[in-house]
Amino acid sequence: LYCGASAAPPTSWACTNLQSLRKETTIKHLKSAYTTSLSLCQHLEHPTLNTLVSTLLTAPFLDSHVAPMRNMVSVSTTVRIAQSMGLHREGTWSSSLSLVDREIRRRAWWYIIGLDVQSSIFTGLPPCCATEALDIVSMIADTRDEDIGDLSNHRSPEPVPRPSEQSLAVILAIARSETARLQSKIVSRLQNGRRLAQTELTELVTSAKKLQQKLDTLIARVPSQGIPEKGFIPSRLAKASPVTHPALYKDDGTHPTVFSTWTRIMLVLLKFEVAVILQKPFLPAPDSADPQSCRAWTRYGSPDNLTICYDSLIDKS
Repeated sequence: LYCGASAAPPTSWACTNLQSLRKETTIKHLKSAYTTSLSLCQHLEHPTLNTLVSTLLTAPFLDSHVAPMRNMVSVSTTVRIAQSMGLHREGTWSSSLSLVDREIRRRAWWYIIGLDVQSSIFTGLPPCCATEALDIVSMIADTRDEDIGDLSNHRSPEPVPRPSEQSLAVILAIARSETARLQSKIVSRLQNGRRLAQTELTELVTSAKKLQQKLDTLIARVPSQGIPEKGFIPSRLAKASPVTHPALYKDDGTHPTVFSTWTRIMLVLLKFEVAVILQKPFLPAPDSADPQSCRAWTRYGSPDNLTICYDSLIDKS
């Protein structure tokens, strides 16, 4: 309720059943109720999967104006709590856990890795999670939530789900997980205090190219109208509201929606984020008075140029 109230657009608060509520007061009361509940649960002393997931959901609203260093402390605490629960060691998970619980653990762990990477990028400090732990936990299952119970304990590669069987939210979660795993390895090597060897850079560039191919495959599965990643969005989607067009905000993989448009944009941004992180050691500080400096940061401004970007990295090194 707290997350929903905090994220709801103004049009939602204008609905008949919410008009009697004051947004700021309602959010304040829900926040107080949430923090009190978390305290009564003694989350730090006795964390559970429910309390951990609740902190992941509420963090963007509780920490929206927190300084990067304070955010880093919060993220490091979350990483340690997750490790104390064994989320980083899939082999130790009890066989009595249901398939749903196992999948929730994977999703929570990879989401936390993503937070750890972003905190590292903001602060310039190494990630809290060691790179050795990044290949122990399986990737997120490529299936809808309601189908998780039908999975076997050993998941072999499955055919690409049909549009009616796929979840856009899961596609985005898979992309973020794959990206976070590679980003964590990149920033760990760039921030370990020693010069990056040619073989290491080549390895990272090769991994980035493979990730780009994976992301392109996922992007191709997201239905689209126009070219949203280039800013060309049909007016029926650009002007749609969750109040007037609720169907366009559903997790529907069969036809273009507002959610699918946003998903494609986010997937493309993930590709550029990896490219920028790899380019960072070779880029000069951006200077508006220096046209050449500005061009160095913007020359790879289209998806088609990412391959050129990676190839040029090897030459620069």
